[in-house]
Amino acid sequence: MLRIVEQGWNREDAIREMKDGGFAFHPLWKNIPRYLEKVDVAKIRRGVDAAGK
Repeated sequence: MLRIVEQGWNREDAIREMKDGGFAFHPLWKNIPRYLEKVDVAKIRRGVDAAGK
């Protein structure tokens, strides 16, 4: 989420890095990429922005 929400990465690149970037991602965690594909990023950003005020 950090890559997507704070650093402006697209979902595909963030998921690719998570799976192939040397972070020991295990296929058992298949729910994480699915979540990242469906999450309302704008809503998360609004929540982060509101918390920072």
